[in-house]
Amino acid sequence: MLIDRLIAEEGLEGSSLVGYAKEEFTHPAVAATVASGAADAGFGLRAAAAEYGLAFVPRVRERYYLAIRASALATPAVMRLIDVLQGAVLARVVATLPGYRRKAAGTVVGVEALDD
Repeated sequence: MLIDRLIAEEGLEGSSLVGYAKEEFTHPAVAATVASGAADAGFGLRAAAAEYGLAFVPRVRERYYLAIRASALATPAVMRLIDVLQGAVLARVVATLPGYRRKAAGTVVGVEALDD
């Protein structure tokens, strides 16, 4: 898990951090917990922090991919999905979300082309 890796990179163990065992299951829930004062900090997304008026300290940038079987790429449903990912409507929506970019949305790449 990303948070565990970041903690380990600092030479720490999660069990040594007060509140480490308290988990929320969504980014908005993490932000709500911090905003309510029930936690001093939480690991989550910029958009959720912004929604709750919280400060945000970026730690990593991640890319997300949509996995599709190669045999399904030419189906009408998947072709429509790719059109939506590449379209102006999604571009406008993503532009309103702090911390998100859609630089290559809808670009089809093979698994072998992905970074580790």
